[in-house]
Amino acid sequence: MAKSIQERMVDFFDFAFANIETPEKVRLFFERTLEESAQISKAHIASGEEYLTGIKDKKGVIVVVNHFGFYKATMVPNKNGKYPVALDTISPFPVRLIATKCLSDKLNVNLFETALELPTGLLEIQEVCNGITIPNEGTGRTQILIKKVEKTLDKNPRAIVVMYPEGGTSGKSNMGSPYDLLDDFQSGAFFVATALDLPILPACIYLNTDKGLEVHILEPLSVNDLDEERIKKVAQETKGRMQNKLDELSKPKQF
Repeated sequence: MAKSIQERMVDFFDFAFANIETPEKVRLFFERTLEESAQISKAHIASGEEYLTGIKDKKGVIVVVNHFGFYKATMVPNKNGKYPVALDTISPFPVRLIATKCLSDKLNVNLFETALELPTGLLEIQEVCNGITIPNEGTGRTQILIKKVEKTLDKNPRAIVVMYPEGGTSGKSNMGSPYDLLDDFQSGAFFVATALDLPILPACIYLNTDKGLEVHILEPLSVNDLDEERIKKVAQETKGRMQNKLDELSKPKQF
């Protein structure tokens, strides 16, 4: 699976760098690459589909997921400076949306993700391909993100915006599996949801070696009218709910 997806990521970046002067062509190629990769990974909703009913008519939704590190197995080499960026390898950001594409397909809406800005050269591709980017450092980043998400939803009503409250990939703190220990959740996604009156939909990404990439949807929540302290508490409570689900999924099967 990983090798086939990596091959598509190489094709994508080859095309994107060669055609960045025509952004719409790059975006369409991105959509096709995402569709093919989702099919290869067998990404599907494994549980909680009923929770989509309550959010399908909202002006948009923030989907918070565990930062599943599938990209680590699909890194794109930049041998001999093949691409005009000062990196030895490129993190194939499209793979981050492979799992959640089944959600946008089910709701028939557009799919975006928030992410830190990549270096110049990659940033232009990132933003063409449904990336809502924020600076890597500096003050006022949450307000920047709120404005960008609001602008995106104005142009794409009911869209899904995927956010990764861990910041990094799961399991990195304890060098364990990607399900062992979620990092403490940053509260940015929850502040965005509060500011824009959007529901939060928690979802767990799990790789079932027999059935493919699974998405397990948890009950959505509202964070409207909460103060800062309560928002931060809700973020950690959401982490707890997601950790419980991942623990359940990764528990050895009894025969």
